[in-house]
Amino acid sequence: MKAMAIVRSSIEWSVDEQQNKINQYAMTEGINLVHIVLVANDVDLEWAINNLSEVDAIIVTDVTRITRNKETLDMFKEQLRHNDTQLVILS
Repeated sequence: MKAMAIVRSSIEWSVDEQQNKINQYAMTEGINLVHIVLVANDVDLEWAINNLSEVDAIIVTDVTRITRNKETLDMFKEQLRHNDTQLVILS
């Protein structure tokens, strides 16, 4: 399985902590982590959406790492369904 990780700076988790947790999960599960996307704005998220066809899954530590905007999140989830891409949320 190939996956893309999405990370975003937050009060609870630094970007490095998120990357470490995702990397550990990917190694344990035998997942090939092909991209780690640092999302700072919707342009970064658009890049991730445009590259969904390259991966089988998106891995995040929390759904708010994708976006805090409900409409954008709904659109992202629709793109996941359209591309048959799994969303993995680590907590």
